[in-house]
Amino acid sequence: MTKEKENKDLLLRYLSMAIPYNVVVSCIIIDYNTEEKEKGNHPTYKGDGTLFLIDKLSNRACIRPILEGKSYREKVYFEQMCNKGYIAIENVKPYLRPLSSMTERELDELNCLCYHNISVQDDVLCGHICYTEIIDVQNFLLRYHFDFMDLIPKGLAIEVGEVDNPYKG
Repeated sequence: MTKEKENKDLLLRYLSMAIPYNVVVSCIIIDYNTEEKEKGNHPTYKGDGTLFLIDKLSNRACIRPILEGKSYREKVYFEQMCNKGYIAIENVKPYLRPLSSMTERELDELNCLCYHNISVQDDVLCGHICYTEIIDVQNFLLRYHFDFMDLIPKGLAIEVGEVDNPYKG
């Protein structure tokens, strides 16, 4: 399996798990339905949205556009493009937090789910997690939008900072 295929599968697995947690994604939508297609010029629209559906057969995603802060023209184009259908998975990047950004409160909450204490060191969860606790820990990490699959270093996700956090508000 090629590295590109492995990365696409990894992203697809993450996005499929993250749908119930209102993950915000950045996406590029390419309009192939214009008269410019003969020239090879396809208009592209970049924007953010909330993921709500994954089609694993075609490797495509559906999003609800986030239109705040856009001009009227950008809103109309982006919303129209989102309504036309699916966006190729390789054009979708979730906004995620590195594990190292976990607050003390979040770490305490995580430790309440586990029999043994968990810590975070260099973006890695350290400690013992029983197999009966794995689902609870995974749901916690998904709910708080943590990158526990190493998507950020692979360029498959966008790191959320304090200033550019789409989940605050």
